[in-house]
Amino acid sequence: SSAASDVYKRQVYTQVSDVEDEVNGLVFRDVNNGVYRAGFAGSQEAYEKAKNFTRCFVYFIQTQLGMKNLGIADDVFPTEDGMPFIPYHRESRRIMGEAFFTMDAAAEPFAFDKPYYRTGIAVGDYAVDHHHFRHPDWKSLPDLEFYPIPSFNVPMGVIIPKQNDVEDLIVAEKSVSVSNLINGATRLQPVVMQLGQAAGALAALSVTELSLIHISENKPVKGIGVRQLQEALLEAGCYIMPYLDLPKDDIHFKALQRIGATGILRGEGRNVGWANQTWFRAGDPLRGEDIFVSDIYGGIRIEPGEISVGRMLELVRSAGGAVPYSAEEEWWNKLGLEDYDRERTALRLEAAVVIDAAFDPFGVFEVDYNGNFIL
Repeated sequence: SSAASDVYKRQVYTQVSDVEDEVNGLVFRDVNNGVYRAGFAGSQEAYEKAKNFTRCFVYFIQTQLGMKNLGIADDVFPTEDGMPFIPYHRESRRIMGEAFFTMDAAAEPFAFDKPYYRTGIAVGDYAVDHHHFRHPDWKSLPDLEFYPIPSFNVPMGVIIPKQNDVEDLIVAEKSVSVSNLINGATRLQPVVMQLGQAAGALAALSVTELSLIHISENKPVKGIGVRQLQEALLEAGCYIMPYLDLPKDDIHFKALQRIGATGILRGEGRNVGWANQTWFRAGDPLRGEDIFVSDIYGGIRIEPGEISVGRMLELVRSAGGAVPYSAEEEWWNKLGLEDYDRERTALRLEAAVVIDAAFDPFGVFEVDYNGNFIL
């Protein structure tokens, strides 16, 4: 009967799923972590034992599972056993930094109680990748594999130790101040390479500051402002906000990044399978409810709804922005903007470029390690 057939199918599916779970557990626990254990081995004997464990599992895959096409590649690493020179370390001990980056901060950057997004020095788009197969009760643990978050930026404070008695120390790679959960996304090579560049830039700025003033400071690293480091990274072609709208060689890339880092205009995060994304929505109409200026321009009130080019320019001008009354169109064109028409609806990218040029809020308003404006 159809009912009996459905029961049979469910039984078979359950058996197959159990086998898949067991194999996946063995792969992650024994193959992946076998290499990790080799890297953490405290002696040559333990190192060889861990490597042999991995070899035995490869043998099990080939013989018991019949996957003879799988094995250790002999054309990737120029080593006798075909294994890497060094293992990949998924985690390490981490500092407690001036900022503590968590999964909640990455998932809801504009709603999180600390606006870390204003202090970004690196970006990432990898999923929160956690597997618990080494835990004896891994099947009963919460499912945290690929927890949905948008792409994200990593705050500056994670590379700077919080302790007051620690001076001149900058931390990078996987030892930065992040939670165990978000480490599943920040550990990826593109992110840690950017953090390494930021750490180097911070060190260089600190040395430059000291050589210019010719005096010794107790904590020169902490004397470098968030915006100073971010500006140096932007000049080097780095991202400080994870916006996908413009490539870094676009003439408006820096303006979009700078205004994004102020939070005056905020993007939209999306979780699309593996393709975690954040978009500034550069080509969308500018709307009053999408402009957030109360933190720095408390006296400005903007009505909701679409805003025309003319109205946008008048708002900027009335707030003290450097928008000329005469030659307004010429000024618009010099900014690299097109289609000057005061009657049409302004676009979000145009607003970012105009605000950046007229006010420079990114350069004027410094932020602390938590992303709060220093007014």
